Amino acid sequence: MSLLRFPKSNILRPTCRYAHTVTARRLPTRRLLWGAAGATLTVSLAFALRQHTILLDANVVPPIGTATEDPEFIVDPATGIQFPKVIKVASKVPLPMLSLVGVGVRTVSFLRIQVYSVGFYADLNNPKLKLEPTMTPDEKIREIVNTCACEIRIVPTRNTSYSHLRDAFIRAITARLRDGRNNGDTTEEEAALAASPIRKLKTLFPNTTLTKHSPLDIFLYPPTPGNARALTFRDLGSIESDWVAREFVLHYFQGDGLSPPAISLLISNFPTTMTQKYKYLSPEQVDHFLEHGFIVIQNGFTEERAADWIKTIWIRLNLDPNDKSTWDRERIHMPWHRREKVATFAPKVWDAMQDLLGGAERINEEDSRWGDSFIVNFGNETLENATDHIHPRNLDNWHVDGDFFVHYLDSPEQALLVIPIFSNIKTGGGGTFIAPEGIQMIARYLASHPEGVMPTGLSFTPSTTIYTDFKNDPGYWSHLKEVQNCSQFVEMVGQVGDVVLLHPLMLHSASKNYLRQPRIITNPPVSLKEPFNFAREHEEEYSLVERKTLKALGVDKLDFHITTERRRMTPKRLGVQEKLLEEEKQRLRDHEL
Repeated sequence: MSLLRFPKSNILRPTCRYAHTVTARRLPTRRLLWGAAGATLTVSLAFALRQHTILLDANVVPPIGTATEDPEFIVDPATGIQFPKVIKVASKVPLPMLSLVGVGVRTVSFLRIQVYSVGFYADLNNPKLKLEPTMTPDEKIREIVNTCACEIRIVPTRNTSYSHLRDAFIRAITARLRDGRNNGDTTEEEAALAASPIRKLKTLFPNTTLTKHSPLDIFLYPPTPGNARALTFRDLGSIESDWVAREFVLHYFQGDGLSPPAISLLISNFPTTMTQKYKYLSPEQVDHFLEHGFIVIQNGFTEERAADWIKTIWIRLNLDPNDKSTWDRERIHMPWHRREKVATFAPKVWDAMQDLLGGAERINEEDSRWGDSFIVNFGNETLENATDHIHPRNLDNWHVDGDFFVHYLDSPEQALLVIPIFSNIKTGGGGTFIAPEGIQMIARYLASHPEGVMPTGLSFTPSTTIYTDFKNDPGYWSHLKEVQNCSQFVEMVGQVGDVVLLHPLMLHSASKNYLRQPRIITNPPVSLKEPFNFAREHEEEYSLVERKTLKALGVDKLDFHITTERRRMTPKRLGVQEKLLEEEKQRLRDHEL
């Protein structure tokens, strides 16, 4: 019986006819794979561990002699074999993104024959990881292996017998067991428990050949309290033993090890700074944001605070909550009467915002306050009686937020798209639809327009346009047209108090409310004190939003400079909302509120 157990995923399966539907309350602690994620990748490697599937989606080894300057890869200088800098671990259980720590080469010492290159990967975003600058390389390696998910990727330089690999592995692990017992590092109980997994390890390898440049991935699961740690060999099987799993990885780095050159190269390339830590976000949330461009904070604010803010909403609207015939508008954007800092209204959300944007010192807290400017989606009788739902691609409201400034790739005015939920939202109940693929499309468009682009309805137009009809400008961008190229759509549904935090370039649209249950949200901007910086001196200084933007652009760094002066715009909605505000104030006075 397997000793390692995994919690069931809390992510709802798609329930909408056309789109993946996510329940906000359940999203943050689980990883979800959308649509054709990774479809552009050329290799998928599969592990099988107790019927859980792990996909390591990455170009494994490009042909030697090609793409040697590819910023997405590191080259083993001894062999010319390339290793991806990041491996995306996709799984039915939550597994993190792994970063390449270093590479080395296994050499038969007396003949100096290179047998294989080896890459060492680890989850350097694990919040439990404590790397101190004063640690020795050996201490850092032990801290990583004891704390994080890790992977050893072996890529042979020539055809290699699995039996030879097996024999080398068994010799190394047996030697570590013997030495550990002799020096007291390994207890007799640990040695006894390791015997059976070592015997199983011998049986995993076939009497066949691991062909040249075919990778063998060896994945070490992160520790799980109360369960034995698993070590999985791609396509071969797994063993479960805390001692064997840990010591197998450590033997690459300590003493003479299996590959002394690998030890020195990996240690020389080892990070010298502490790993970036986050106040609130879990590794799964970090990975989810970098992959999909959004996360959900469950119970971001209390139901009591929500009730207090919406208690006068029907008076302000001048509608009867019990008489749908008075609901004379499908959707309405209300003005605000009061505002409050996020830190006091929704402390967890404020912590998550800091994690996403690089710290409180970068955020303009005053301009990022939340208000009671509710967006209410009522639906209508026709929609309530509809038998077919509109495909999300055909919604008529696709846009990117920020109608009050000229947009650049690094614009600080709209640093996040935020959706606080003030009413329970079910599938088909008017929840906002998003198109995560749009982030890449918008990012590349803005990167190609350093002159900035104006928000022109459901479109962008270069700020330097000379055309009266904006559609004639070669740089004109229609959100409704471009969203037709997207294949992945997600409907934001959830409970009162949940908050969706999205990348500022996320394409999104209001949807149709077929249930006629009033959907109430707000949509406050978050602004920065300074523009985003995509060319920071140190990689750990990038915010998660900046990292996601760079990933969307396919680069590690971008020296982006605008060519026109930043300026704000006055949206037409302000005049309408000023009139609504006076009408609402009068109704509240009439009710002595």
